[in-house]
Amino acid sequence: MHKVLLVDDEVFARTGLRGLIPWNSLGFEIVAEAENGEEALQMIRDEQPDLVVTDIRMPVLDGLELIRTVKEQEIGNPKFIIISGYNDFKYAQQAVRFGVEDFILKPIDEAELEDTLKRVAESLKRDQLLEAGHPALHLSLLESLLTGRLDKPYIPGAAAALGLPAGRELCYIIAEVNDVGAEADTESADAGHWKAELIRAAAALTGGREPLLHEHGEWTAGLLLPLGESLQSWEAAAEKLRQAVRLRGGVLRLYVGKPAGTPEQIHRSYRSAKQTMDYKYALDGQAVLSGKDTEGLALVRTELPSDLFDRLLHAMEERDANAAEAVLDEIFDTFRSSRFAPDAVAASIARLIRAVNRTVQAMDGDEQALAGCTALAGWQEKPMTLQGLKRLAAAFVEEASDYMAELRKEKAKGSIHKIKQHIERHFRENISLKVIAQQYYMNPVYLGQLFKKTYGVYFNDFLLDLRIQEAKRLLRQTDMRIYEIAAEVGFSNPEYFAAQFEKVVSMTPKEYRTALTSKT
Repeated sequence: MHKVLLVDDEVFARTGLRGLIPWNSLGFEIVAEAENGEEALQMIRDEQPDLVVTDIRMPVLDGLELIRTVKEQEIGNPKFIIISGYNDFKYAQQAVRFGVEDFILKPIDEAELEDTLKRVAESLKRDQLLEAGHPALHLSLLESLLTGRLDKPYIPGAAAALGLPAGRELCYIIAEVNDVGAEADTESADAGHWKAELIRAAAALTGGREPLLHEHGEWTAGLLLPLGESLQSWEAAAEKLRQAVRLRGGVLRLYVGKPAGTPEQIHRSYRSAKQTMDYKYALDGQAVLSGKDTEGLALVRTELPSDLFDRLLHAMEERDANAAEAVLDEIFDTFRSSRFAPDAVAASIARLIRAVNRTVQAMDGDEQALAGCTALAGWQEKPMTLQGLKRLAAAFVEEASDYMAELRKEKAKGSIHKIKQHIERHFRENISLKVIAQQYYMNPVYLGQLFKKTYGVYFNDFLLDLRIQEAKRLLRQTDMRIYEIAAEVGFSNPEYFAAQFEKVVSMTPKEYRTALTSKT
């Protein structure tokens, strides 16, 4: 329970105040009462209350003088709430200057006073945790400073509680380890190692003082640092920090926020450091980035042109590794040269994955069979440079291209019999290996090889034999003219038909028909 002292020269006012508020349920206990300021001073010395609720106009020593005396003589450290029947702006102005928690007019609004007491209780709890050095509160205070949520009167106290040196320029720097390896056990050990290295290196920069570490994730952390006397700029400090951190793997990048001349400006430094991170791909070659590097640079937040994806898929389907590599180079060069923002890079990578998966599905494949798809889809789980992301994308493209080739082979094995039946039904038409390959989404050369391997005869020979056998039937069973039969079995040129017929049968169509007549 927080201890409360009530101060009012009217006993009925004190009695009414006791009964008006459910003190205990709000975390308070009234331990004493005083009729005037002088009596209240002694009780503050004896009882060391956490909260003093006082009237202003009292004999001997009024409420404002009481507060001033307690603060000047450091008689305890209570918080004060003033209750007054006088709506005097000067009183309220002085109360604010003395750091009073609230100035409440009589008649007292019960809800207003309860809200004030709840706020005071939270403030007292925070003070107690600070005195005990509670880590959760330190984290809460740091978060409040960084996000700008802390009320201005509390900022100096929070900065002092966090151990920030007065009068020193401060800066928020984000450290990020990119391209960490894939071995889980090694990663887990390295995650603790690199942050310990970061703290050690930062402490050396600030004269041995351990810095405030702000966790962003396993491989990203923020530091709130005072500028060391030996360093001329924050960029120089960040570069020295980068060189001092010894990593077991990965690439360290640092993002420097704008300097904060006072604790009130810390949230601006934090915000600008996060904004600088948006340029990590636009300025991929730089290990240390600050607002000076990004000033005037606009970021692209749209996706890549569609033709890049079309060309990449075409190269993959044709299993042209050199062409696919060239398109990937162009994609990642565009990310850098056009200054793509991280969200635009993410959208483009997601589009690449969708395009490849649609092609695999169209070929009756299972995109979940691609390990590279899972790896690339989860690339944002850990920080990556453009080079690291490109390696993932290249592995995915290579694996998917090989998988597409396997699917084509499997599909072709099942389709080759359908193709033979198609030829047998349509040999009278103007068909060719190239036309059939297009109809069945196959490479013409591969189709020809597969046909020969499956049936022991080349496509053109099989087609010619079908046509000649049909021509022989027509010569035997009909009185159609030679040129009519040629057209019927798929030859547009009668002379060429006759030459091919003679090549297969060893006699011309006319000779074949005459020979049949002579046998009757």
